[in-house]
Amino acid sequence: MYDRVDIDHMLEELEVLLPVWSTRYPEAQFVAMLATASDYICRGADAEARTYALQRLGVLVPGSGFDAWASRYGNDTGRSPT
Repeated sequence: MYDRVDIDHMLEELEVLLPVWSTRYPEAQFVAMLATASDYICRGADAEARTYALQRLGVLVPGSGFDAWASRYGNDTGRSPT
């Protein structure tokens, strides 16, 4: 199980890889790779570090990513970002 130090290290590595992946792979594949990496980090986190991992990834921030998604794809969900 990963603790906060492990999570920070993996996210630092991911930050280096993301610019490379974004230019090398098609958008759908890039998004899938990012989702897989995020899932791997969160599933491997110990119980105490899981919330920390989700916060670092922006998953627990209210409305995180919603505005960008809605502006790109439209808000057809009928819900507000909060």
